[in-house]
Amino acid sequence: MNTDKIQTLSQQFTAALDDYKKAYIAYKLNPEMEQYQSTLNNTESTITSINKDMFVLTNNVESQIESLNTKTEELDKKINVERKTHDKLRHQYTQLTGTDMGSIQMIDDSKDMYRKQYISNWTMLLGILIIAITMIRIFSV
Repeated sequence: MNTDKIQTLSQQFTAALDDYKKAYIAYKLNPEMEQYQSTLNNTESTITSINKDMFVLTNNVESQIESLNTKTEELDKKINVERKTHDKLRHQYTQLTGTDMGSIQMIDDSKDMYRKQYISNWTMLLGILIIAITMIRIFSV
């Protein structure tokens, strides 16, 4: 929107400046002719009007920039608050996940210890039976 206005004013200014050059030369060559004086005054007023429009447009753009800067600062503050919240939550999640993973590891370790003890108990029972059978055979003869 503003770029269209800028381009339009730029084109108008270029055309008005060309007209001004021609009117200025014509007026300086023939200062007694009122037509040239009138043309020069008209082109000067056109250039002044274009400059006023450009000034208003510049002020509008600057106010929009200030508004955007304010909004950007507000968003930046919100982002920083959310980033801090995110970091806290991530830290809590890491702690909870770490505890959970530690619990899972402890359960797995307990299962391994149970299996080893289970095998050890059966091995011991089998050994006792073999020794008992061997002793019965040796002493019964």
